[in-house]
Amino acid sequence: MHWEKFSGGPFKRGAEELRATIDRGGNIRINRYTYKALGQPAQVMLHYDRKLNTIGILPARHQNAETFPMIVRRDCQFIIQASSFCHHFGVHVSSTQNVGDPIIDRDGFLQLDLRRTYNVGNYRRRSKPVKPEAQPGK
Repeated sequence: MHWEKFSGGPFKRGAEELRATIDRGGNIRINRYTYKALGQPAQVMLHYDRKLNTIGILPARHQNAETFPMIVRRDCQFIIQASSFCHHFGVHVSSTQNVGDPIIDRDGFLQLDLRRTYNVGNYRRRSKPVKPEAQPGK
């Protein structure tokens, strides 16, 4: 046997914890709790530590060419369209990844350690079983 250990643990549904995901299109999603903990920014600046393979998200005070807008959907999804950032730094994921244990450091950076991710998007919903058609005359 060639066992692979799953280190992600069970899905966490707690609304009162920092949560972030990154998908293969370079979209970073955070939950409402994380958005509020960052100070509900209208835009953010993105940073990357190559040595630690970590994305740093910092609220921006003023909009400029280096900031990314926070897209708010249904008051519960907060999205950063970071495909240009991911392309520039070579950040690629094959499916949606949950970032384990994101933190906000004393400088205000939301740190997303990409070494601590696990797959949450590579599954397919089961469709209803197909019922065989009734055969006339039987």
